[in-house]
Order: sequence, then structure tokens, then C-alpha cells
Amino acid sequence: SGKEPNMSDVEAAILSALSGGADATIPDSYAFAATSNLDHNSIVGTCKSLQTDYYVVLAERSTQFYVLSKEAESIVENGSQEIRVLNALIAAGEEGLGMPELQSAVGKDVCKIGMGNCLKNKWAKKDKASGRLIAVVTDGSVKDEVKEILTTLKGAPEEENTKVLDDKAATALKRRKLISLVTRKSYTISR
Repeated sequence: SGKEPNMSDVEAAILSALSGGADATIPDSYAFAATSNLDHNSIVGTCKSLQTDYYVVLAERSTQFYVLSKEAESIVENGSQEIRVLNALIAAGEEGLGMPELQSAVGKDVCKIGMGNCLKNKWAKKDKASGRLIAVVTDGSVKDEVKEILTTLKGAPEEENTKVLDDKAATALKRRKLISLVTRKSYTISR
């Protein structure tokens, strides 16, 4: 970001937000920083110096939320690896695809993860004789649940997004390293 805002701007913003009455508060310093277009660290620093002068009282808060990995963002954009593999196999028809063909169709990484999940979900089978992968499910009835969950998660407000997932879904997504739980510390500021 540009230059550090001078402390008096930050101080003025905080004191102005608290000037609405004796019980005026800033519920979350992080949200306040975002809506005021100020740096959160500057706000915390200013509040700590205001606290020593007894202008404000700080109460620490902690917000937990999920963050999507790069891979998860790619799934939201392009679909899960298993659906991409399944679609490639469906497109190939009854012959199926050998590994090199599948890899060139969807990419090595997508192939590796997607193939395992396709076999596990019994959406595809490996032909013993030829070693080719063949789609078992060909009617388009399979929903891309991983993509749906991640899309919902991405669309949810940050502080609400842990409520979007049940424990089972959260565990599965964490195991696949698609999401991680982050804890952010901020403050409630009052006079």
C-alpha cells in the first residue's frame, strides 16, 4: 500500500466512530479497518496508545474462517478433478482412455487426483486387459459436490463461512488441502 496514514487520521476515524454516545462501540476493528480503508495494524497501534491514555477500552476477539487454497479456487473455476476426469472418460466413449491420453486430456495433476476419486466413487473402472479407464456412469447424473461446496463457501461472508460446512465435509476438504481454518485476532473498541 502507499504511505502510512498519519496517526492522527486513524485516531480521528476511531474517535469519530466512537463519538455517537457513551455506549458507542466499534464491534470489530478488522471490519472497521476494511470499511474505513485503513490499515488494521495502524488501527490496533493507535487504539493501544489511546488505551494507555484511557480514551478507549479494547476487548480482544477472535474470528475463525476457512480460506480456499489455490487448488480450491481452480475447482470453483473449472470443476473438481474427479468430474473433469469423468467428463473426459465419458467423451472418450466405450473405448475409454489410456493413462497417457487421459493425462494429455486433463493434465497430470488433475489426472492423478481425479482418477483415484473416480475409481473410489465407482464412476469409472479400469479394464484389466487393456489397462484403460472406462466411465461407468455416463448419464451425467453425477453432481460435482466438491465444486458446489467450495462455491458456497467462497460466496459466504467470511465470518459466517464455518457454518456452511458440516464436520464431515470440512474434514474431507481439509484432508484434500482445499481449505484451511484461519483465526484472525481483532478488537472490539469502546469508550
